[in-house]
Amino acid sequence: MSSIKPSIDRSVGRSRQMSKSAKAKAFLRSKESQEVEHYKQAMMIRGKWSSQIIQNVLKDFYILKKPNAVQYNKKNDIYPMESAESIEFLGEKSVSGLFAFGSHSYKRPHNLVIGRLFDDSVFDMYEFSVLNYKGMEQFQGATTSRLGNKPCFIFNGAEFENDPITKRIGNTFLDFFRGHVVEYINLAGLDHVIILTAVNGRILFRHYSVLFKRSGTKVPRVELEEMGPSFDLELRRSKIPSEDVEKQALKIHRSVQPKVVKNVDSNDLGEKHGRIHLGKQDYNTLAFKKTKALSKRKQSNHHSTASHSSNDI
Repeated sequence: MSSIKPSIDRSVGRSRQMSKSAKAKAFLRSKESQEVEHYKQAMMIRGKWSSQIIQNVLKDFYILKKPNAVQYNKKNDIYPMESAESIEFLGEKSVSGLFAFGSHSYKRPHNLVIGRLFDDSVFDMYEFSVLNYKGMEQFQGATTSRLGNKPCFIFNGAEFENDPITKRIGNTFLDFFRGHVVEYINLAGLDHVIILTAVNGRILFRHYSVLFKRSGTKVPRVELEEMGPSFDLELRRSKIPSEDVEKQALKIHRSVQPKVVKNVDSNDLGEKHGRIHLGKQDYNTLAFKKTKALSKRKQSNHHSTASHSSNDI
């Protein structure tokens, strides 16, 4: 699934024309739909009742997502699976396309909801139970990643390819932590990796820092050091979008679509192969390279024909 980007209707464009101050115009311009979305902002929302584990999970998510994150520390009486109006209101207010909601109750302890927004409405969301949590503070001495660096992602388990819901969950986590869209990546900037493993009905979330050690060659030796957070997720409930909404969310603008080049194909290795169509050729008009041997032969033939003609006279 491609990335989902929030959009706005034409009323925003009309209100931008009516607004007079430059600050108001810039704010309304930031809420308009974009042809290329460079990053997504995420909201960390705390429920009315939440455990210390859930608060630490939201805090760790906020640290990993910075600077494209907004954290709401106040208690919010929200139940996203029953009614998502408050989530949509906060998303429109903060211009966010992602959210993480944490709560705790006797029926659903250590509850975590992760979802996405499209057109100021909830696109999809997934409710999990958080188990075996270890925060970033428990991994003291581990090398931390730099602010704003993109993480590597590794998905382990056949469920990410075969199970539709697990595949959507993996895409949601990839969309949540992917950061800015860039064309080139520096090797030194790949300083942390997120590994998701699907096994026995659970999704194991692990976060490691990447260490480059000397190997005696130009290519460094890579080692992983766990830096947290580390926890397991069990899916409780999920809400997926309808086919019409998903088709509209995945629509790509014509200016961003790659241009189709005729008669050019590429193989599995990325090599391009072209097909050239030539018109009908007339071989009588082809220009060949003239050699001295042919010119001498023509001259001798000319002299012989001239002598024969003189003898005839």
